[in-house]
Amino acid sequence: QIMEEWIIPPRFEDPKSGLKCSLLVRINERGEVLETRWKNPSGNESFDGSALRAVQKAAPLEPPPEKVKAEAIQEGFEIEFDPSKKN
Repeated sequence: QIMEEWIIPPRFEDPKSGLKCSLLVRINERGEVLETRWKNPSGNESFDGSALRAVQKAAPLEPPPEKVKAEAIQEGFEIEFDPSKKN
């Protein structure tokens, strides 16, 4: 869901830009985003902002499956934003 909403700033679409970042996202049992925090920011404000906007636009997310619900709520899950991996 989140990757479908991610719009890479045009100057960073080339995988050779080398920029990537990752966020930890915590959700509740309904898929509502409780918290986002940086695990590895890229250091580029525009690129990192595009990742945060993607999470905001995708919310609410699908509710977490029962087997990972506690982890999604308590610890969150990591989302990596890497132009070389986006289709």
